[in-house]
Amino acid sequence: MRRISGFVAVVIASTALAAFAQVKERPIPRIVKKDGRYALFVDDAPYFLLAAQVNNSSGWPAMLPQVWPAMEFLHANTVEIPVYWEQFESRLDMISPDYARDAAGYIKMLEIYGRNDNPLFIPETGGSPRFFFFALGHQAIGFSPFGLDFTRIKEIPDAARPKEELLPPWALTGTKEFVAPFGPIYRMIAPMAREIARLNYEGKLQAVAEEQGKVTQTLSFGAWEATVSYGVWARYGRPAGNPQPKGGALVAQLKDNQFLVAGFYSRVDFRPAAAERHRRFLRVAEGTYENGVFKFRRVLNGDQTDGGLDFSSEPLVLRVSVTTY
Repeated sequence: MRRISGFVAVVIASTALAAFAQVKERPIPRIVKKDGRYALFVDDAPYFLLAAQVNNSSGWPAMLPQVWPAMEFLHANTVEIPVYWEQFESRLDMISPDYARDAAGYIKMLEIYGRNDNPLFIPETGGSPRFFFFALGHQAIGFSPFGLDFTRIKEIPDAARPKEELLPPWALTGTKEFVAPFGPIYRMIAPMAREIARLNYEGKLQAVAEEQGKVTQTLSFGAWEATVSYGVWARYGRPAGNPQPKGGALVAQLKDNQFLVAGFYSRVDFRPAAAERHRRFLRVAEGTYENGVFKFRRVLNGDQTDGGLDFSSEPLVLRVSVTTY
């Protein structure tokens, strides 16, 4: 289904969650285009809409007590409560899609809507949580799955559920069980959402997600290539793919030989674009972002990294320095 999304509604919800009072001196949030890429600017800096759309009819005041706890659980920075765009001026900032089926169709949808004359925002979506990486890899300025609040309570027997590849969020049961699949990605991205938005806007970030039958993907960063593999079960094993596609990763170039890497259920490794050279990790630091600054936690040693950088079910953010020999 095609959705025409009035940007004013998203801006109102996002600004309300980020700051309860708008200071008059602050510039109005706006979409900026540079070199064919878009970003939402809030307070004059790129801002990624790590959003969640509430369930049908959850925008009424009596339902909001079941909305805010879900947003806190997710670490979302934007709450999307749809309103009828006809209530506002008939000026459109962008045309946005709504798609919740297979990965191939999802990618095609992103290619159609991610145009040079249209910023890509996903105002409503279902599917696997890994679809976030598909959207980010197509330079989306925001991502908002449908119905991520605590109003869904109907139990659905396991036998009645569709296959995971086709599973929209509302096919999950209960309350937190319904929201929880998106939790790890949101917890990972939320502290660095500003950095992700800036790097994506500057063309320094690439992201991919696992597709059925495709066990490796290669990202090019000039003198370096990053290889993302899925279903690698041994230190130097060959990728076989996860039993059900669920992996994803993002890689951003911070300096010529330094990268930000994060993901789930995948392995990321680097190799020089020059075939005669070999990769060596100088430093692999695990940490998180706080107020735009990478906060170091620990350094991973050679036993942990010589086969590549492994990502599993828990959020993991790495700052990686490489060299050649």
